[in-house]
Amino acid sequence: MINYRLHVFQVVAETGTISKASRTLNLSQPAVSKHIKHLEEELRVPLFIRSAHGMIPTQAGETFLRHVQQVAKAHQSVVEYLQAPTGILSGRLCLGVSKTILNYYVPKVLSEFKRCHPAVTCDLVEGNSDFIVDAMLERRIDLGLIEGPCGRPDMQTRSFFEDEIVWVASPKDPLGKKKRCRPRIF
Repeated sequence: MINYRLHVFQVVAETGTISKASRTLNLSQPAVSKHIKHLEEELRVPLFIRSAHGMIPTQAGETFLRHVQQVAKAHQSVVEYLQAPTGILSGRLCLGVSKTILNYYVPKVLSEFKRCHPAVTCDLVEGNSDFIVDAMLERRIDLGLIEGPCGRPDMQTRSFFEDEIVWVASPKDPLGKKKRCRPRIF
């Protein structure tokens, strides 16, 4: 397994902020900051310029990031090579999802997927549909799940789930007394 501190560094560098990295890694912001601090102390070189806009890699940080990415890729290739003869599906899946899908659809599907493929590491990135599409185009995620049509000719999409929206109203509300309601588009 690649050193976890290197993974934390990579996520901070790629997301650009401690807060985004902490959400991605499911760590507290102080824990992420501590990993970066220890890494900078170990290397005896600053890896980031801290600003109000986030964490900007220094020249040393950019060089280090390229090497960390190469090590992570090489490590993953070795793991996949070693596990290929066993038929075990392994690797990392970065899934981009919109909030509603994340809350109501992903938990059940992801838990079943992990039960069948425990050697696959799943990373979740949350955002609105435009964010997810952009992340796909920038190859920051492997698969995106969005709530509506994409409309981009350079993206391939497939419908995978249909949802029913139900009106709910108090019996005392005028809408509660109606048998049918038609939504108005504003």
